[in-house]
Amino acid sequence: MAVLVVTSSSSNSRPGSGFKISWEGNAYDQLQTKHVATFSSSETGAISYPGVGNYASSLAATWLISKESSTSASTDVQLSQLQLESCSNPDPCTCDALLIYEMNLNGNLREVTRYCSNVTSPITTSALSSSFVLAFFTDFNAAPTGASGFSVLYFPVEGSTTTPTTEPTTTPAPEPTTTPWTYPTTTPVPEPTTTPWTYPTTTPVPEPTTTPWTYPTTTPVPEPTTTPWTHPTTTPVPEPTTTPWTYPTTTPVPEPTTTEQWETTTQQFAGMH
Repeated sequence: MAVLVVTSSSSNSRPGSGFKISWEGNAYDQLQTKHVATFSSSETGAISYPGVGNYASSLAATWLISKESSTSASTDVQLSQLQLESCSNPDPCTCDALLIYEMNLNGNLREVTRYCSNVTSPITTSALSSSFVLAFFTDFNAAPTGASGFSVLYFPVEGSTTTPTTEPTTTPAPEPTTTPWTYPTTTPVPEPTTTPWTYPTTTPVPEPTTTPWTYPTTTPVPEPTTTPWTHPTTTPVPEPTTTPWTYPTTTPVPEPTTTEQWETTTQQFAGMH
């Protein structure tokens, strides 16, 4: 977010021709942001936006309070209430936010504080310079029911030489003015240069060389040699020789003559066996 504030003194007798500013940035969506800018030189006042209903989306609204009196003292700013939409981002200030800037004599801004969530009890920012800026930014999401914006009171610090009025003057917020959206200027992209396509060069594949086929050489198998078969030689078995059988010769036994002779003969016979 950025805030640009331009002030001009009422005693400027030689006004210039103004200024021109340009900037660059990236955006995810081309949005038609509504701008509201308000100025007040009152010592004391009240700012309430939008006053009725819910605030608008895609809004950038600023209020410049610049007291030109030489006796102006520092100012207290009291935020009495702030109702914003709930934000799902880790940093709620990327959704809707109210910021307070202090402006020095050279017109330079310094951020004093910012509010990015609901405020139900008054919060006071003390001892601001005599010139300060309120800036209210909203994202492109439509504010839900109950997002009623903010209410602020500002008044001199107690003990200053100025006397605040009994009833604060309320600066009504004007209807937002819409700046017509224009397409951003784009640098034309040059046409890409292309190299004409040519057929790739190919190396011819040589024809394969083949060796003529010949019958394989074979070694002739010799005919087997056979030995004529002959009957085995046998040794004739001689006929067995037999001895003709003859009756055994027997010695005739003489008749015993006596007993003694019988016994002798018996012993002889026994000795033969």
